Amino acid sequence: MNDLVEKLKSMKNATASQYDKTIKEYASKQVQKELKEAGISKEDMSQEEYEQLLEDKYKEAKSFSKGAMVAGGFLLFLELLG
Repeated sequence: MNDLVEKLKSMKNATASQYDKTIKEYASKQVQKELKEAGISKEDMSQEEYEQLLEDKYKEAKSFSKGAMVAGGFLLFLELLG
């Protein structure tokens, strides 16, 4: 998830759709990585199963990114307080 946080940090002026696209790309790469580590090919499962894995990973990554953004905003606020 650290790579996701770094990508999001670098997107200071990005739109919501750009954030969403980045999170979806991250989720897709993570699902592919986890399947490879488990020795499972995408072709070994139905399209519905694969889409469900993507959706679950997307929700997980989006939730994490929201938390990271809130934490980042809080740290910035504390820094401004000095």
